[in-house]
Parts: sequence; structure tokens; C-alpha cells
Amino acid sequence: MTSLKKKLENARVECPRGSEVFIIPISCQESLITEAAVREEIEAGDANIQSPQRDKYVHDICSTSRTLFCILACARRTADIIALLDQGITDQDLPLRRNLDVGTEFFLEGSSGKEIPLLKDWEAKERVKFRTWQREMTAPIFKRGEHYNLDINSVNLPFTEAPNLHSSGGYSEILIREIHPSHHNFWTCDEQSVS
Repeated sequence: MTSLKKKLENARVECPRGSEVFIIPISCQESLITEAAVREEIEAGDANIQSPQRDKYVHDICSTSRTLFCILACARRTADIIALLDQGITDQDLPLRRNLDVGTEFFLEGSSGKEIPLLKDWEAKERVKFRTWQREMTAPIFKRGEHYNLDINSVNLPFTEAPNLHSSGGYSEILIREIHPSHHNFWTCDEQSVS
């Protein structure tokens, strides 16, 4: 059976092609992080959680913390989702940012500046691994008329190559990019183009 981490790795999309910058589209996160998949991961990580409590965590993950769970799965830290949920950390706190006010240590905090006690117990290399996977999971979902202050060090952008839209002139080559279909609501797209 293929691990959740491997399934997420296989869902990566290079944005744009040739850049070696990847995202895991929100549509793939939603299709892979189902209640059944989350329940299986939680049971494998902590068999001591009883059914009613486990069901509540599964529901909370799928409704408020799916992206956070994806990041933890890729960082091989899914057991930590329980402590993070208990500390009130959800997808709303993503992307976690490096706190530069604590000296040379590599501490992460929620996007609103919320301290995350659990992460202080992680080794520095685990926080770096988390941050690396976070970049691939937190590509923004654009909405018409909204303004976005994007921190280029926190997120990878969901720009893909537009098929058959490439032109060149006398002095330049123009590469047309489009936003990945599951990362905007500007227009409808055919189901076959969603990766």
C-alpha cells in the first residue's frame, strides 16, 4: 500500500515547468486527505486515542486542518497533529513563519504571530523540513477582487504553463502562465485539466 507521504509527493506539480518549484494543488490535498485516510494515519500513530475522541480529531482535521495535516504527513510528523489541534493551530495559522526575534534559533510561529509551543521541542532540522513542505502545500487560492500580500519566502505560487500559448518576437520570447485551476475561482475549467 502506498503511504500518504508518497501519494502527496506524487501529486506535486512543477510551477512553472522547468523551475524546480513545486506545489501540491489544493484539489489533490482535498482528494487525498479524506476521513478514512486521516483515521488510518491517526490509528497508526497513536492507538491510545479512543473512538469518540479520534472521530472528533478526524472531523477537525478534515474541516479545519487538512493542509497542516498534509505538511505533517510529508514531514513524517502526523502524530503531532493532535497536540497542534489541542494548541488551537489550524490551517488559518499557515504559513508558519520564522520568528527572527529569537536570535539564531529557527523557531516557527503562526501567521498571526501565535507562538506554537510544540515546535520548540522539534530539532532545528525538523522545523526546516516542515517549512520546506509547507511551501509546497500553501499556494494561495486567488479570488476575484481580493488583494494579497504574498511573502515569497513562505509560499510557492500556483502558476503553470498555459498550453499552446507561447510566442516570440524579434527581440524576446513570451511565456504565458496561468493559475492552476484549483487555485482560483475566476472561471470554470474542464475537469480534465485539473491535476
